[in-house]
Amino acid sequence: MSKDYPFLQISCRRDYYRLRYPVAQRPRIFIQTHEYVITELSEKGLRFRTRYYGDNLPFKMGEEVEGTLVLATATLHVGGTIGRQDDDETVMLDVAGVSFHRMLEEQRHLARVCFFGEDFSI
Repeated sequence: MSKDYPFLQISCRRDYYRLRYPVAQRPRIFIQTHEYVITELSEKGLRFRTRYYGDNLPFKMGEEVEGTLVLATATLHVGGTIGRQDDDETVMLDVAGVSFHRMLEEQRHLARVCFFGEDFSI
């Protein structure tokens, strides 16, 4: 089942459950005047898509950033530290603003949408 629905994978190496979003359900984060697409979210970290060319990295390692996280279930003010950047993704660590309860709500939302379709309600 986790092959078809990778957001249900649970890694035992992690301190916090990490939610991997299907492409069509990815939330957004707004940092300053830019909008980024979230690919993974946990209570204490998030990964978002970024693009840069040459040495023009969008963020500096260790930089503290704040933004507005727009999820399917809520809009949250979050802050954290840039921990890693790849060719097309940036990882924010020590994120404040995402609760365990919110993670459960997001997981429930994804399960309803992905397993039962957009119009399903309990």
